[in-house]
Amino acid sequence: MLQARGDIRTAQPDRTPAPPLLLILSGMPLSAGTRLDPYEIISPLGAIVLVSAAWAVMHYRYEPMTIALIFADGLVLGAARHHSRSVWLPVVMHSMGNLFSIYQSLHL
Repeated sequence: MLQARGDIRTAQPDRTPAPPLLLILSGMPLSAGTRLDPYEIISPLGAIVLVSAAWAVMHYRYEPMTIALIFADGLVLGAARHHSRSVWLPVVMHSMGNLFSIYQSLHL
């Protein structure tokens, strides 16, 4: 969100955490379980790697190191989902990571 301060050229980003929090609370539980199951016919490891790579590639606008971290995060979240047999552990892990990111952006 942008807040205009007199002129559109001086617009500053809104630093409220509400939009990311809404995404955490609404979208993640609905989509996390549907991405891995169809690919497990390959193998659980293959499904985790495939989905993590696809998710990382969708972030092609970021720096290469950030894309690598997104891929690694996907591997960790995928392993957590596979071993816990529940969507909720990776949802909580992802939410905590997002909240930490919001905290960093507001306080650093």
